[in-house]
Amino acid sequence: EREPKRLRSSEPDLEVVLGSGEDEVKKWYHSPTLASKSKYIDAMLSAPMRESEARKITFPDITPEIWEKMMKFLDSPIAVRRMNEGDVS
Repeated sequence: EREPKRLRSSEPDLEVVLGSGEDEVKKWYHSPTLASKSKYIDAMLSAPMRESEARKITFPDITPEIWEKMMKFLDSPIAVRRMNEGDVS
């Protein structure tokens, strides 16, 4: 019997490039997880855009420190609730 594929064991499929030049940092994510946190990223990956084809998103003006703060905020249940409330109104 074939064992079902587990999402946690799959390889990240989306490269996120932060900063530019010598300060550039590359991070890998599972695209569904990142898209579920951000409508902006979801739109980039869902539309026929360069990012969806290349599986790579570049944010030259966002530092890794700011990115981590954004990810922490988006993981916050309070932030999610506030964003969902904003979608309703």
